[in-house]
Amino acid sequence: MKLAKLGNAVIDASRIESAFICDQTKPPYTQVRVVMHSRAEHFFPVKDDSEAWELIEELMDVKEDEREELNEMV
Repeated sequence: MKLAKLGNAVIDASRIESAFICDQTKPPYTQVRVVMHSRAEHFFPVKDDSEAWELIEELMDVKEDEREELNEMV
């Protein structure tokens, strides 16, 4: 299990279904929405779109590392 640390939260990267940028009409205006396999949703406020993309890339890298480790076990 690979854990991704996002601010004060730690989530299991293997359970991530998707992550994308959400624009809001109220502060915080930009957030990254992470949807888990269980359909639970987590929202992480970011300063701007570039920070959001960095966070999404980091999440996907952790998820890909997890996938590669599982493939090596098989």
